[in-house]
Amino acid sequence: MDLIYADENKIEIGVIPEYEFDIAFGSDENDFELTLDVSSHCCKAGYYIYIEDTEYGGIVDKIEIDTSAGTVIYTGRSWHGIIEKKVIEPPDGQDYKIVSGEANSILKELIADLSLDDLFTASSVESSINILYQFDRYTPAYTGILKMLLANDGKLQITHKSGKVILEAIPLYDYSNDEEWDSSQLSFSITKDLRPVNHLICLGGGNLKERHVIHLFTDENKGLQPYTMTDDPLSNADYILNKSKQVMEGIDEVSEVYDYSNAQDVFNYILLKTAPANWDKLYPDYYEKNGDDFKKLERQYADVYELLVGEPWDWSFVYPNYYCKDGTGYKQLSQEYTDVFQPLTSQPAEWASYYKNYYYKSGTKYKSVSGVEKIDYKIQKSQPKDWKKNYGDYKYYYSDGVTIEYKSVSGVAKYKYQLQTIQPSDWKTKYKSYFYKEPVYIYYYTEKVFNTGAKKWEKKILPYSQPQEEIKSRTFVRKYLKKDVQSYIYENLSLEKAPKWRTGTYYTKTSYQVAPTWKKNTYYTEVTSIVAPVWKSGMYYQRQSAESVPQWQKNKYYRLNKNVEQIPEWKSNTYYEQRIDNYADLVANGIERLKKLNASDSISIQLDATQSYDINDIIGTTENQTDISVYQPITKKIVKIKDHVETVEYKTGG
Repeated sequence: MDLIYADENKIEIGVIPEYEFDIAFGSDENDFELTLDVSSHCCKAGYYIYIEDTEYGGIVDKIEIDTSAGTVIYTGRSWHGIIEKKVIEPPDGQDYKIVSGEANSILKELIADLSLDDLFTASSVESSINILYQFDRYTPAYTGILKMLLANDGKLQITHKSGKVILEAIPLYDYSNDEEWDSSQLSFSITKDLRPVNHLICLGGGNLKERHVIHLFTDENKGLQPYTMTDDPLSNADYILNKSKQVMEGIDEVSEVYDYSNAQDVFNYILLKTAPANWDKLYPDYYEKNGDDFKKLERQYADVYELLVGEPWDWSFVYPNYYCKDGTGYKQLSQEYTDVFQPLTSQPAEWASYYKNYYYKSGTKYKSVSGVEKIDYKIQKSQPKDWKKNYGDYKYYYSDGVTIEYKSVSGVAKYKYQLQTIQPSDWKTKYKSYFYKEPVYIYYYTEKVFNTGAKKWEKKILPYSQPQEEIKSRTFVRKYLKKDVQSYIYENLSLEKAPKWRTGTYYTKTSYQVAPTWKKNTYYTEVTSIVAPVWKSGMYYQRQSAESVPQWQKNKYYRLNKNVEQIPEWKSNTYYEQRIDNYADLVANGIERLKKLNASDSISIQLDATQSYDINDIIGTTENQTDISVYQPITKKIVKIKDHVETVEYKTGG
């Protein structure tokens, strides 16, 4: 295997002839060690070393000379380690980094966010993996990407090719289905926890009896039991806070306390469609949008002019303490104004802006014109930040050819297949409604063609959707290299009678709703405003005043009341109710804790390099004497190359 070295500008210099190369990546290490005879010293700090068309390679960070052994040792970050030393951070103003869409497109987005696009790139091939995933806060990037893909039955392939390190997401391969090893075939070490923690008592914020407590339960096969009463919990009332979902009891119960007093509260905001009861008194309990944030309504106070309903007994003496309307404001009395209301026969030019300056007749009285509520629909030219979560708050244009309507945006149904950890109650009668996972393979062949002009063999690795014939001739050689999973399909069980149920084999199909794909100039925000009423000739009046000696008139004069509370006018689709969720962060971290506690099963096995496995691929082994079996995703890969012979060790578990 040609080990190439290149300078800090990624310009290839040459091939290292004799070397000892150790590289480890996955759950830890993610670095390499390259040992040469000191006479073959060729690299500097910042140089790159790699084996083309493989994931073996990285950057030289440290150089060590051992004069007694006559060797030079280069160590550094592997491609995996370079990514791991970057951190996936929540966007400004947001609690978590959330991604959705096709897996390779997400990898491209992450590479750009991490400023690694000078060295790394994402595959342009459309994967069969669609993702909706929330990263842990401030997680190392390589660890976060592996967890994201494993949660969606995927794995990460890394390949150095023509000066670029290519990241590609593909479906993981469950090798335990077709090549489970046993102790008669090869040596390995396995660890299996037969009774892991199945009851985690999660303690969040608060003190004593006021502390937030929730119980997480698993079944006998580590399957997490429901802990909410809805798929999208918004407040504490949506969580199951009792022990009704406990499966393992008595001596089978293994409990542990998870103390997470720093659990963060999550604040959710629900758009109000109708006015709450006692709005006038309780409006400071609600919120309004303030850019991308939410601002609590505050009590506001202002000077208010109150219309006098009766003549003060000392009017003739104290009238200068009162006010009358003066255009859009109020003027303190210094003399009386007699109001005359004249009907308007034509619409004033300033009607739209100053309609409140005009009047309409109600019985024998004249009242100020009030605005009317108008609903407009503002087209969205760029995707709102809350689109993925609150898409239902937006509208789209619809017409049946007669009428026009703006309808609420509906979610798009997505389907996922959840692995069964306990036997369904209706298995024997309804087994055909369940599914099993069938891999779709892609086959790789090494093909060599003899170039008669250049008088040399040219080698390529080509994928095929079907197995090919192996060929060997004087000018062409095709040899099978490996097969990999291209995708998975889920098939309904179609047997004549129910098969024996096995854990980790069958799936339940469920659906969930996600935001539809954003399209520019397609969706609208509903905007409510108060505007002038439609003009009607002869219905409205203009007030005219004639100057005279002050004389009391009913419904004309005002008393000034200072610092009067200004209650906001209710507008639908404008205000929000805050719901506090004290359990979301506690549960998310509790689940991670439970996963670590239940990840004690492990396999350590050393193989030759004839079959290549990737991180997240699933392997299985059985020890014949004890009949103990372990099935685990690969979490670490250790590669050693000496005298051009490659050996690989795989490990599973935490």
